[in-house]
Amino acid sequence: MANRAAQRVHSGGRLLLALFLFLLVNLVANQQLKSARLDLTANHLYTLSEGTRRVLSNLQEPVDLWLFVSRSLVNNVPGMGPHVTRIQDLLDEYVRVAGEKLRVNIINPEPFSEEEDLAMDAGLRGVSIPGATGKVYLGLLARSGQERSETIPFLLPHWGEQLEYDLTALIFRLTRAKKPVLGLLSTLPLAGVPASLLPDGPAAKPPWGIYKELEKFFTIKAIPTGDEKIPGDVDLLMVVHPRDLPTPGLYAIDQFVLSGKPTVMFADPFCQAQENATPWLASSLPNPLLTGWGVGASKEQVAADLQAGRKIRFNSVETGSTLINYPVWIDVGPRQLNRSDPITANLDQVTLATAGIISPQAGHGVRIEPLVMTGEQGGHFDLGMLGPTSSPQRLIQEYKPEGAAILAARVRGFLPSAFPAGRPVPGFGEAERLRGHLSNPQGPIKLVLVADCDLLQDQFWLRRVDFLDMPVDIPYTANGRLVLNILDDLLSRPELISARNQSRSQAARPFARLQALRQAAEIRSQEIQKVLNQRFQETQKRFMELQKQQEKGAQPSPAQTAEVEKFRQELLTIRKELRDAQRHLNLEVERMQGWIRLVDIGLAPLLVGVGGALVGVRRLRRSRQAAANRQNG
Repeated sequence: MANRAAQRVHSGGRLLLALFLFLLVNLVANQQLKSARLDLTANHLYTLSEGTRRVLSNLQEPVDLWLFVSRSLVNNVPGMGPHVTRIQDLLDEYVRVAGEKLRVNIINPEPFSEEEDLAMDAGLRGVSIPGATGKVYLGLLARSGQERSETIPFLLPHWGEQLEYDLTALIFRLTRAKKPVLGLLSTLPLAGVPASLLPDGPAAKPPWGIYKELEKFFTIKAIPTGDEKIPGDVDLLMVVHPRDLPTPGLYAIDQFVLSGKPTVMFADPFCQAQENATPWLASSLPNPLLTGWGVGASKEQVAADLQAGRKIRFNSVETGSTLINYPVWIDVGPRQLNRSDPITANLDQVTLATAGIISPQAGHGVRIEPLVMTGEQGGHFDLGMLGPTSSPQRLIQEYKPEGAAILAARVRGFLPSAFPAGRPVPGFGEAERLRGHLSNPQGPIKLVLVADCDLLQDQFWLRRVDFLDMPVDIPYTANGRLVLNILDDLLSRPELISARNQSRSQAARPFARLQALRQAAEIRSQEIQKVLNQRFQETQKRFMELQKQQEKGAQPSPAQTAEVEKFRQELLTIRKELRDAQRHLNLEVERMQGWIRLVDIGLAPLLVGVGGALVGVRRLRRSRQAAANRQNG
């Protein structure tokens, strides 16, 4: 009895000691370890990028942030609670890094309150939701010590993965004296098209999504295509689809590049954004500038990649409506992006459409450093195979792998003027033409060439969704990030590139293995379909010839009738095989998905359960062994 009482006293003492240590550890951690962080998320969603830390650490003046959060929004919209918590946690991290230079205030703008008036005056977006009185808000107002202000009208949950970039970019813009001037020389309507003054004229067209992004970071100055000189206040030149530029405009670009100022050019052998134009009229490749600089880019060919081809729905008589890989619309993945260049190092997917192929010309001192490429099984098609009547199925049938091709690149090295005779002014003598003319580069060339303009179109990187009563454009590829990364790299702004690269296109990681297996299955299916389609066309041709012979003759012979029936049955058989091939592909992909989901979803709990059972059995054995030892003792 005495031993049992002593054991109880010891057990009680140990319990009290454990409770005391637990409280002591929590108290010490609360006071001394507030800044300690451990981010175990796969994409490090709670770890600030180096670029963000640099922006916050270098703040020269105080910045005040007001986060407007309507409690009714959190209470009445499912999923908003975690989103708001994520915003507040991220702002806490910003304050921890910036210290006293950053102050955050959280405000609940109740309907008809002074706080709501402040939110409305700042330009924040109020939305209506069921169950809430008045408008609700989730926006951010930022002000610097010099009374400059910036806002994010509504912090959408769809933007959760680019939240850090949006906040860092806002603070970056706020703390800069002025925006850089971006000269935009374009034959495409990036800025939109105003409504016609005529009664029956076309309606207005809004600016492209990429133009709206550029406006956030740059003062955009439109450059007339016929001007002989780029204005001196332009910090960076962006040339888009230089189709049929007059000679003075080409000369202005040439001299701007040779002066050492940064330039990016988007040129295209088949620009689908050019409305009502045949492929040849829609081309801005090659142009006299590239030829003069020693950069090759064929006008007659577009790049292709069957493995990376974007999926489109194709209707055919043989197979009906099916999804196929369109080889000239290329979804370039990480393996085809230069991982050692800051522009493309952390991009996940870039989509290009009917892009050109860039190559150095022999005998020139130009170096082409690839940024975006096709895969090792890449190929090309002649421009004549494209257009409104082109068949995606025919492109697949005639596809031939030829190796990787360059779609976007840095241009370095010695770049001579494309106008060796000087200013192209008729009637001027040599002295007048060479006055002020740059024949050779004045310093390192800062030029990036992208052999595609269609990647700037909304359809290739933005998807419109509705959130409450707001239509919202959500990026689903990294096209916008690619363009902004190019501009920031040329302007030596690595902070924004780092913060932008920290953002993720999606929080959930894709099943990379499943995608690879699916792609391999699709390629096998397309090869089978290619053979079957050839058989179908040959059989159909022979069938039509026999039918014409029957029509010419008065009465078909039994042999002709039997042959026609034989070909008719063969056509039906081939069509059935085509459908079976597509169905087999779908079943194979579904089977892969089932196994992978079983492993990912079912295997982990099973292992935990088995592990728990083994631990339990082991503890039971130990307790029995201990009891047996006490009895024997």
